[in-house]
Amino acid sequence: MAISSTRLRRFALQMGLIGFVLAGALFGLVSMTNSMQPDNFIEVTVAPGDTLWKIATQVTSGKDPRSVIYDIKKYNGLESGFLKVGQVLQVPLYE
Repeated sequence: MAISSTRLRRFALQMGLIGFVLAGALFGLVSMTNSMQPDNFIEVTVAPGDTLWKIATQVTSGKDPRSVIYDIKKYNGLESGFLKVGQVLQVPLYE
């Protein structure tokens, strides 16, 4: 059974549209992932009364402190939020 040229064109158009949408989604995902990477790090020495929440809110500009706390813990190998006075932390900075 032969496929009509109209059906073939419609199929090609649908595949092209699906490819375009997938490419756009992939580009958006890559852009979003890159924007979540820290631009730089600063060293913060823990002072009496410091908490991860306090440090995170001092370095973030409108970013959710919880995600910054997660990153601080990840980059410093911390399993808990317990900090020692004098401890030096690598704190990520974001634009």
